[in-house]
Amino acid sequence: MKTPFNDDNAVSNSLVDSYAKCGNILYTRKVFDLMKEHDVISWNSLISGYAVHGLGIDALSLFRKMIDEGPKPME
Repeated sequence: MKTPFNDDNAVSNSLVDSYAKCGNILYTRKVFDLMKEHDVISWNSLISGYAVHGLGIDALSLFRKMIDEGPKPME
């Protein structure tokens, strides 16, 4: 998590997705929280990671947070 690529959203999104797929929700959330900017991919990786690993209530809570704070779709 401490690399010259910390500011690269693509690298951070890949880490969030990888940790989520491996079931390491703690690191998934840590990388997500350390990101400077969250995009649709970041949110999707985080929410799906929670949902797939049996944390549906938390996934729904994150979805609501994304709707309130997250990126807005282009019009």
